[in-house]
Amino acid sequence: MEKDSRAELFAHLIKTSREGWNSLSRRQRQVLGAFLLIDGVAKTLALTDLARAKKRKVRGPKWVWAPLITFVDVVGWASYFAAGKKR
Repeated sequence: MEKDSRAELFAHLIKTSREGWNSLSRRQRQVLGAFLLIDGVAKTLALTDLARAKKRKVRGPKWVWAPLITFVDVVGWASYFAAGKKR
């Protein structure tokens, strides 16, 4: 992909995101913002806990959990706390 086409794609994504955000009502923006805040805090807590946990306290390898928590939104960190962490 050429540099110009990447820049155009990025500009298009920004424009589309901005249009989507502007189409939301104030209440929808508040709910989305709260959800994103909760998701960010929970991911941070899960990744911090994973980094500090000993291998024997985690079900499965840590290198599998880290990208799962990071990239799979709510399901990633929720599954880590529900099933990945041994009690």
